[in-house]
Amino acid sequence: MKCIYINLERATGRRAQLEANWAEYGGSDWQLERFPAVDARYIEETNVPGSLKPGEKGCFFSHSAVIEMNRGATAPIFIVEDDMVLGQSTAATINNFLGVCDSYDWDIAYTDVCIPLPQTMLDLVKLRHELTDSGEVRLLDVKDFPFAGSTAYLVNHRSLDKLAGLLAQEEELNYPYDLVLRRLIYERKLKGLVFFPFVTSLSDESNVSQIQQSVSADVIWNGFRRLMWVDRDLKKVWPSIEQIDRELCDDESRLLGVLFAGMMTKTYTEK
Repeated sequence: MKCIYINLERATGRRAQLEANWAEYGGSDWQLERFPAVDARYIEETNVPGSLKPGEKGCFFSHSAVIEMNRGATAPIFIVEDDMVLGQSTAATINNFLGVCDSYDWDIAYTDVCIPLPQTMLDLVKLRHELTDSGEVRLLDVKDFPFAGSTAYLVNHRSLDKLAGLLAQEEELNYPYDLVLRRLIYERKLKGLVFFPFVTSLSDESNVSQIQQSVSADVIWNGFRRLMWVDRDLKKVWPSIEQIDRELCDDESRLLGVLFAGMMTKTYTEK
């Protein structure tokens, strides 16, 4: 499988980190290619229309260019941003899917996503308990699913022309790339799936966004994504969760947190 990672020229640390992670966990028959990300300077010089920030426009241009460049692909491709990490289960799980993917109706298959709503978080925690007990990774339909993100996703090679055409219709860039994909899925113009538990995750670099300043919501959402990873390491996640507690929580939110934590345990039963 061909994998293309999007990386700014100046982001050498992210590049080295991703390539080291890939060397350890990438599939033996996977090929890794780097796409030099479109930077904000190019966007400003070419006066790209739309209300997005230059960095967000660059992200949109970069993903769109990767799609366009691979329209002749004869197998699914894997597009990732440079804060993605693989784990020990990633390659086997994705390869298993690739072996049967023609039996699914799909255009895009996300390997992890951002979950912004607390109720959906609670539902996914319960589902993760169920699936990890049996060692199962499931493909969930995201057409009615609250999500965001484009950190890592497979694209069906048969859908590349369709996706390129849909993206080309965005004459003004007013919405981030990931939210345009989501809108196309919600409008039933694309068919989207997500692996769950997630089969990729985020590096520590993800909390320091190159596009927008890190805010409390991003840190919380990223923490949840890491906790829903099939290869998670709770000890490694713990420091970022403690940081949220120190910097954001007060007495009331801590007490409420214990109540919500109780509802997320395996032993909790609803009446």
